[in-house]
Amino acid sequence: IYTGPELPGMELSESGAIVRHLARLGGLSGKDATEACMADMIFEASKSIPNIPGGWRVDDVLLGGGDLTKMQTYLARVQKLLVGNQAGALKHFVGSTLTFGDIGMFMALQVLHETEAGVLKRFGFDACALHFSFCRIASACNASGV
Repeated sequence: IYTGPELPGMELSESGAIVRHLARLGGLSGKDATEACMADMIFEASKSIPNIPGGWRVDDVLLGGGDLTKMQTYLARVQKLLVGNQAGALKHFVGSTLTFGDIGMFMALQVLHETEAGVLKRFGFDACALHFSFCRIASACNASGV
């Protein structure tokens, strides 16, 4: 539940609604309606990575069980979106600045990384690996005040 001064007397529930509201407040929802829809799509896609549709978990697949083809197909679609965003230069899925979609995707790729470091490169998802590395560096710099 989120209660903020901008929502007097209201308790905002549901994680997606809270994320989208905070993204709008923080200027992380995209610069126009198209970017907002794209950021939303990337965010929703990111929520599926730890539990790819079809009832299997990423760590099961990487540890020898599950359907590796499904994971590779899903990540290929994600990478296509990243590469297709020319303005983002492999740093952003949407436009040329950070959106909540990028943050969600970073968190999802972190799950893969925690399961097996280097897994994105191992399966040929170099653009996703580069995006993940960029986000980790940016996060570390931000945390240290650089």
